[in-house]
Amino acid sequence: MNKEELKTKLDEIGLTHVSEKIASLAKMSIRFSTSQSTEEEIPVGASKVGGYPDLPSNHIYPTWKNEPLSFLAQINLADISNFDAASKLPSSGVVSFFYSASQETWGFDPKDKGSWQVYYFLDPKDLLRVGTPKELSDEGLYSPCLLSFFEELTIPPWESILIEELGLNREEMSSYINLAESITSDVGGLVNRILGYPEQIQGDMQIECQMVSNGIYYGDAKAHKHPRYKELIPGSTDWELLLQLDSEEDNAKMMWGDVGRVYFWIHQEALEKRDFGKVWFQLQCS
Repeated sequence: MNKEELKTKLDEIGLTHVSEKIASLAKMSIRFSTSQSTEEEIPVGASKVGGYPDLPSNHIYPTWKNEPLSFLAQINLADISNFDAASKLPSSGVVSFFYSASQETWGFDPKDKGSWQVYYFLDPKDLLRVGTPKELSDEGLYSPCLLSFFEELTIPPWESILIEELGLNREEMSSYINLAESITSDVGGLVNRILGYPEQIQGDMQIECQMVSNGIYYGDAKAHKHPRYKELIPGSTDWELLLQLDSEEDNAKMMWGDVGRVYFWIHQEALEKRDFGKVWFQLQCS
């Protein structure tokens, strides 16, 4: 679906009065599906989920609280550089994602920082496949998977400032939610995504990223009374979804909470500077 087709769909469901605005907010994303593989079948530096990471020889394996982090995924940016959505990313290099093996952090506490790590390696030729530390639990080691990519249009989640500002009534909101679900391609019920908007489960993550990255605990309603809350809210839309990874239980033996998803977010300024060390993480489940 493109933006013109989106506007036609919005007209059909009675949202003509906001069709131009929603179309202007729409973003292209890069979806991917996984297929079971082996370490031998996946070249060093290739895009993958699970298995062993590819790191520079002098790179220290990431830990948090003296425990090794789980390797989640790596994306070779050359694999997706032909997609329009990828214009926000470097055209080459590898971005690697790690997270706590015990999943004890969900991203709503500033103290969670460090329980995930994201690295950007400029030259895939500098990478070597490394084993995971023996201290890493079996639950934190996922099965290797190859990735297949395709492009997909996304629109803002209904629980977001962007949609809240449109002032939709209950019937209009219901129509919008149904539309958002219908334009997401069904790939075994899983949604893995790079850029675009997320399939969120527990509320607006952009606001949460903005607050927690600025030192405000967001695990309860007290955050809304924080003296900096109103000051920080406008900047929440500057956060970009970098990676959404679903519970790939069948292929990668990967489960997030109770069939949830993990999300890695990056501020637009950090993305422009290629500063992938300033990523914020969230885990959501039903």
